[in-house]
Amino acid sequence: MNASTATETRGRAPAGHTTDWREDFRARWAAEARAVAEERPGVPGPFWALAATDWGQAAALAAALGARHVGVWGDLPASSAGNTQEISALAVYAGFERAGQYLFVHTIVPLTQPELPSQARIYPGIARLERHAQDLLGLRFVDHPDGRRWTRHNAWPAERFPLRPEFPRGGEPSGRARADADYPFAPILGAGVYEIPVGPIHAGIIEPGHFRFQAAGEEVLRLEERLGYVHRGVENWPSGARRTDWRGWRRESVATPPSPTLGPLVRRSSVP
Repeated sequence: MNASTATETRGRAPAGHTTDWREDFRARWAAEARAVAEERPGVPGPFWALAATDWGQAAALAAALGARHVGVWGDLPASSAGNTQEISALAVYAGFERAGQYLFVHTIVPLTQPELPSQARIYPGIARLERHAQDLLGLRFVDHPDGRRWTRHNAWPAERFPLRPEFPRGGEPSGRARADADYPFAPILGAGVYEIPVGPIHAGIIEPGHFRFQAAGEEVLRLEERLGYVHRGVENWPSGARRTDWRGWRRESVATPPSPTLGPLVRRSSVP
């Protein structure tokens, strides 16, 4: 199934399918014994545990059943709650919805080979979410339509991932980050084509952002933007922190184990 075909079917039940699209999903995966359904309190839909190799096929099936993608995010496995010293894997989640009916899938990938098939070929709108997870968690999405870095602006090395548990909560002093002059903007070649770089610093109060205009004469052929300059990867810092670590909060110790329930990319990579 290509992306255009999947897009046409989303939001309505394809012919021959039940009203609750999740039952069709369940029938397909349960019949092939390729996934296990889980119930999670507080989550508005069933959770399906998938093999990593089935990640892309699950998205293709959801698209064929008319569901939209609601987010992809990563976290620590539920079994690691309270113990971040021996983390050997990451949990990855995705959500789908049609007519208010939600379904979630998740899988586990080892840190030694944190790879998954990209779902962006089927749902183009999540391409940047996968790139965000790539930069902050070190997840690699195979066959991604655009595998360039997105959030990392030379503020930390390519082999370091701020939202992994081993990354220091206080960050790593790096001094002044060097200019990001080697970012591979998509080029447009041809006679008379020129580029106009704008930002990331603007004469106003808007968030820093770099905008690369490519034009021929007065016609703008392409505009590519880079945001996230003020993203500091702070989601990892509050995990397990004491309230006394937060300016003047009461002296109470609160355990904040990683939550693998709902919250698209809230802790580890966030939905825009």
